[in-house]
Amino acid sequence: MGKVTADAIRTRLMHLIRNSWKELQWEGINVDMIHNIENVAPILIDFQYEGSGDYLFSADISFMVKEQNNPLGTHRERYRVFPYSTMSIKEDENNFKTDIITPIPLQKLL
Repeated sequence: MGKVTADAIRTRLMHLIRNSWKELQWEGINVDMIHNIENVAPILIDFQYEGSGDYLFSADISFMVKEQNNPLGTHRERYRVFPYSTMSIKEDENNFKTDIITPIPLQKLL
């Protein structure tokens, strides 16, 4: 349980979103228009770790989005996971695994 800290969970969540964004279920953005993710800042909601289980999170995410009229161009769009999504944390003997288990609702930021 010592390896499962809030900072470690935020880091895992950030890497999970960056590395698996094509496989995640997004609501509020057209995944086909995303070129990549520029920045992810996870936010743990009312977080108090109590062992393996489900936990709520939000995040500020900057996507690089393909230009509609310029196939080689991209621009940055900022979103917030709102109101929240759910992740599952499962511990094993030496480590823990984090999975996003619900769709990720996005609200575009201006």
